[in-house]
Amino acid sequence: MRRLSSVVVTAVVLAVSVVTPPACAVELKDLVAMLRAKDAAIVRLKADYRQLITFTDLDETYSIVASFVYVKPDRLRLDITAPMRQTIIVSSGVLWVDDFTSNTRYRADLKSFARKNPTMFPLIFSGSEKYDVADLVRRLGMKMVTEEPEFYVVSTRYARGKTYTDRTIGLRPGEVRFIMWIRKSTLFPARVHMISEKYIVETVLSNYVTEFEPDPSVFSLDGSTGPVVRELEVP
Repeated sequence: MRRLSSVVVTAVVLAVSVVTPPACAVELKDLVAMLRAKDAAIVRLKADYRQLITFTDLDETYSIVASFVYVKPDRLRLDITAPMRQTIIVSSGVLWVDDFTSNTRYRADLKSFARKNPTMFPLIFSGSEKYDVADLVRRLGMKMVTEEPEFYVVSTRYARGKTYTDRTIGLRPGEVRFIMWIRKSTLFPARVHMISEKYIVETVLSNYVTEFEPDPSVFSLDGSTGPVVRELEVP
């Protein structure tokens, strides 16, 4: 279960695939411009998501049910309700993970954690520490691969801090392949897939809300239970 928890943190909203690029009506630079305008207008955001996580080496599959609340510039709460109960909070530059099953609280410095693990939280906290889908597309070197009736589809191959554009069959050591479907009507990610040597993550996001009054208390931790605090480690 600890391994599953680490993958959930890794794959809040990421993805994978290799597609032969066809001609698209919208060029990548135009899509990025639209995403930047959308991102700039976002002050707060909440949504639900489901993830299907398959560990390929263990032949095990888990279904994750969760929701998140994000408020600029640096506050995030992620509540996982199934199959385990966890709350992930980012506030004041610190990443916290409360595991209610083991009564353990994990912590990490966000900047240090993100620097050492560049594929963590890219849709929520990018290199510029803000919610920025356009920055994710730029940082991971995503390319427009197709345009569907309701979606723009972008994809990339990423390994050890480097983007690859070749069509090599199979995975390099440490390679992750991503594919993201961006809904045309909202410019929000609707589906995100990620595949690596060890796991495949399929994420579906829904019920986006941008107009609401967030409760500041949701970004603080409950100290009444006295959980054991440990440094967050990545496998």
